[in-house]
Amino acid sequence: MAMVRGLSYIVLLSLLLPAVVTGYARPKLCAGTCTNAHDPSIIRCDDGTYFRFSTRARIAIHTAPALTGPWTYRGAAVPSGSTISLEAKDDLWAPDVHKVGNWYYLYYSVSSFGTQTSAMGLARSRTMDVGTWADRGTTGIASNSNKPYNAIDPNLIAVNGEYYLNFGSYWQGLYQAPMRNPPVMPSTSPLVQLLARSIGFFVCRSSSPTGNFVDQSDKDCRSGGGTVVRASEGYFYARGGQGVYDDPKYGPVLYYHYDKFAALQPNAIYSY
Repeated sequence: MAMVRGLSYIVLLSLLLPAVVTGYARPKLCAGTCTNAHDPSIIRCDDGTYFRFSTRARIAIHTAPALTGPWTYRGAAVPSGSTISLEAKDDLWAPDVHKVGNWYYLYYSVSSFGTQTSAMGLARSRTMDVGTWADRGTTGIASNSNKPYNAIDPNLIAVNGEYYLNFGSYWQGLYQAPMRNPPVMPSTSPLVQLLARSIGFFVCRSSSPTGNFVDQSDKDCRSGGGTVVRASEGYFYARGGQGVYDDPKYGPVLYYHYDKFAALQPNAIYSY
């Protein structure tokens, strides 16, 4: 789950950065309740409160007064499980949260680990608080063993007023679905392959959100291209579920999980 979530975010990272990222600061641990942090998605509310959403516990919600914490567990975003009729509907993965208009959108994965029996769902809230999320069920994007992709690890991007949902990895790379406005389901049925690599933490760039992603050497990322962003360092390893957040205090922050001494209880980690 860690790797696949990360690659979904690489597409976002590729669009945001004008050049390949180098020279990151040494990683820092967060404070407070920082375990249960698989595949974190971090967003800041209008009142300054930070929300962290993570895999399992039917999408765990934590809040903090600052990006680095202290974080406090608040409850589950989808406490009754997804309305998607798959066996894994109570084991939700890899949340991706964005504000769209006056709503907060939470995309999530329903999947049995190591299989293509997967689907991506959506819940919405006005405030992000526990008890306010309404599950809308499937986005209409699903997969099975006959598909070349795995419908997991969603990541929404908006470019020039158009929405795209990037997803996949842990099979045959990353794919993309153009979305309606508001982005509750795809606007067209054809899906586009963006990247072919499925293991690692890489950056690929493009001048378009819909394809032609290349690495630092201009190698096509559908043909093995990909520039390494970070490798294991000291007791920080297995960079999973990474995302980029533009914080008012720290600027662009790369966050992910977990550290070597908490492999069974992944911790949120930050580089800024």
